[in-house]
Amino acid sequence: MLKEFINVYELKPKSKLSPETEETVNRNLRELVSAVGLTCKPKISFHCFRDLVIRTAQNLGVDVFLYKRMVGKSISRDMRGYPSKDVKEAFEKIQSVISINGQILASQHDDLLSKLTEEVTKLSEALITLQKENSASRTVTETLTHKIKQMEQQQQKTSEALRVLADNTPIIYALLKKDYIKAKQLIDQQKQK
Repeated sequence: MLKEFINVYELKPKSKLSPETEETVNRNLRELVSAVGLTCKPKISFHCFRDLVIRTAQNLGVDVFLYKRMVGKSISRDMRGYPSKDVKEAFEKIQSVISINGQILASQHDDLLSKLTEEVTKLSEALITLQKENSASRTVTETLTHKIKQMEQQQQKTSEALRVLADNTPIIYALLKKDYIKAKQLIDQQKQK
């Protein structure tokens, strides 16, 4: 698959591609990863991609012999004669889904970044709205607290007036009946207390 990838995209690796052994494929992959400025931990190997390529090829209906050839699985000698065109078409079909060249991944990254930027903007706007509402609520709360204190003071004055009225009700009643003597007695009793 690595050879096909290099042929399709006309890449020039540092060293000549040697026979397809696990170590040479791994070395070539590491060179390609290094060439694009990436670092992979743990080290990258062909096993990282083999299952992904096989599953993708199966889902896309790629011929089993083609994808086995592409990932280095053993195939019978008579099936090794597939023309490069078939391998190239299969590779391009798989590549369009898993995006080995990174174009789809880059656009997905840009889409994700755009969505995250939108979300941050929405959250910022929501925060500003909440701050305004909080400020308005604080103003309402302060106004209500002030009104409550005024009402409590008025209630105290009213309670005091009612107490005075209750204490003086007998005197007022006597005065209303024009019983001035009784009113005078009640006033004198009140003074003694």
